[in-house]
Amino acid sequence: LINSAITGETHLFDDRYHIPVILIAPQLNKQKKIKDQISTIDIFPTIFDIIGHSEYNSNSRGKTLLPLINETGTHTSYAFIDSITNSPYKLSDLIGIRTLEYKYCRNRNNKTKSVYLYNLEKDPLEEINIAQENPNLIEKFENILNDINSSMNFNIKTSNIKTDKESEAAQKVLRDLGYIS
Repeated sequence: LINSAITGETHLFDDRYHIPVILIAPQLNKQKKIKDQISTIDIFPTIFDIIGHSEYNSNSRGKTLLPLINETGTHTSYAFIDSITNSPYKLSDLIGIRTLEYKYCRNRNNKTKSVYLYNLEKDPLEEINIAQENPNLIEKFENILNDINSSMNFNIKTSNIKTDKESEAAQKVLRDLGYIS
């Protein structure tokens, strides 16, 4: 039981990805509940945009949510999802796309393995895999994955870490705003 909890298979069930985000800053002077689907990859670009350091967003796949918050723009209608394990030694093999209506998952390196498609409106518990009956939807989601990464290589890469000086400057700004102590 303990081994499975630490290094067990990871799945992309929806209850693992509903994460509330609350942003408080002087620039956000109105209370707004966003019902659009957002992705956690958009949180840091949004924070950096709020604190005036949008240059940190240049190499990010995430997009700032400020246009959505300020009602001056829209956001993508899908989220890229990637499973992880609790083990630093094992990489889970599932990636996918989630829209408000559907969730598509497949093997990270082979688009014909472990293919799952769920209609979240009709099947919120993700019990009925409708992938076989919906090849057109599968193709649509594969096109989205191709738009995200045209090489279709979804293996985890190391990130471009900022220098100590840049990190200290960002920490100072976050500390001054009360986000960290």
